[in-house]
Amino acid sequence: MRAFLLLHGYEGNGSEHWQGWLAGELAAAGETVRYPDLPEPLQPRVDDWLAVLHTELAALGDREVTVLGHSLGAALWLHHAARGGAEAARALLVAPPGPTWVNADVHDFMPIPCTAVASDDALLVCSANDPYCTVADAHRYARDLAVPLEMIPNGGHLATADGYGPWPWVRDWCLGT
Repeated sequence: MRAFLLLHGYEGNGSEHWQGWLAGELAAAGETVRYPDLPEPLQPRVDDWLAVLHTELAALGDREVTVLGHSLGAALWLHHAARGGAEAARALLVAPPGPTWVNADVHDFMPIPCTAVASDDALLVCSANDPYCTVADAHRYARDLAVPLEMIPNGGHLATADGYGPWPWVRDWCLGT
């Protein structure tokens, strides 16, 4: 059996965000979906978020897990991987913040480690005009992590404000259709 674990970014993601939409789409398709509210989304701490991540993974047991992290959620997965955390069957890392992004509220997430991805089937999705990650940084992440990069032109941060509520491509990627 498979399951999907969605990890939101800084400030959390509302139901209008593609992750909220995706959770509903996957559940409607009969899939097991976990979309936890990570603690203190306005002042996140990597260790607190890692604790929730590990609890969620343990709750999913021996299912084939696909992890979908957006922004700081993608960074969370990379911290997990760098610390030797459990692997996922698949990982979709969407719009991680670049190494030059500075935000005093998330200081302990930086730098984002690029030493492991904890999945043999991972994909990095970035946008050519993301205000938080340059094209060069996206390519550097892909190179350092040895994962393919899907670059979306004019996608912004791939968030609700950028038109990423319903996102059929990501649903199709999850379901393999």
